[in-house]
Amino acid sequence: MHARSPPILHRDLKPENILISSSRELVSRFSYDAKPFDEEKNLPVVVSDFGLSRVMEKSFCESGVGSLPYVAPECWRRQYSGKADIWSLGCILYAMCSFNVDRSNVKVMFSECNNPTFTEKIMEEVVSFGYSMSFAQFVVFLLTVDPAQRPSATEALDFLMTSPEESCKPLLRLLI
Repeated sequence: MHARSPPILHRDLKPENILISSSRELVSRFSYDAKPFDEEKNLPVVVSDFGLSRVMEKSFCESGVGSLPYVAPECWRRQYSGKADIWSLGCILYAMCSFNVDRSNVKVMFSECNNPTFTEKIMEEVVSFGYSMSFAQFVVFLLTVDPAQRPSATEALDFLMTSPEESCKPLLRLLI
């Protein structure tokens, strides 16, 4: 989505809009060159519900959107870019790590992000859930409060590709 020209902003990424299937049928339906399906290496991921998505024709979007627990801080100022989707991905990964995916108990990151210990708390929590330090760093990287410092989709993939830890490789296979 973000690699297209002009990029497409989803603007409502949340767990409910990310479909993961172990079905061979889904793979063949979405690919033109059906290849053997290896469940160990390939897990089809499909992003759904593009009802709020927009083609990014300017530097910033200005309309308010998204589901509260996954909305980037800059969206409240109504001046955001594709990096708002990156923030949402960080929130999704955190919610999945903590098993708090349902709306009633998911942490609302934007309300906590101005706390000086925000980054450290997220790192500690992700590691305490049994994930590697490298993966925790990736989640925190996506949850960089300042959108100018937050990675683009390409930079996030580069981070995973250069990660020394094998625990990040399955996530990389999902995202490519």
